[in-house]
Amino acid sequence: MKIIRYLRVALESITAHKLRAILTMLGIIIGVAAVLVTMGIGRGAAANITERIESQGTNLLTINPGASSSGGIQGDSGSAGTLTLKDAHDLMNKDLHPAVSLVAPEYAA
Repeated sequence: MKIIRYLRVALESITAHKLRAILTMLGIIIGVAAVLVTMGIGRGAAANITERIESQGTNLLTINPGASSSGGIQGDSGSAGTLTLKDAHDLMNKDLHPAVSLVAPEYAA
């Protein structure tokens, strides 16, 4: 019986304060829509990033030269002090490295 009484009081309050009820419903609708849009954008961005990473392939390897230090600031790290064009040509040798399909040397200063 109490539930029916509570529902009747709630309906009377809603009908007595129509503008307040409409504004409350509007706020709830806008809030739910904002959450859904935010979740959709987040999931779309995550799917886009995953697709970009997967499109690079699982067999991609980047080799960088060893650690460098300039003015007390540590740079990138690796096991070789320097890499030369000869190193890239050696990687292209199918007899020494049969699993390597492509080598693209790059110079950056």
